[in-house]
Amino acid sequence: MSAMRLYAVITPPPHVLADVAAALERATAAAPQVPWLARDLWHLRLAY
Repeated sequence: MSAMRLYAVITPPPHVLADVAAALERATAAAPQVPWLARDLWHLRLAY
């Protein structure tokens, strides 16, 4: 049997995503060359 990696993620509630979006607006302005993910792809990785 080969090894397998599993990980768990959660999607933050809307009010948390709004705060993250505000912070990322500032970060995007400071580093426009960084390829930021679309908001619908945001998640928190809990374990890996």
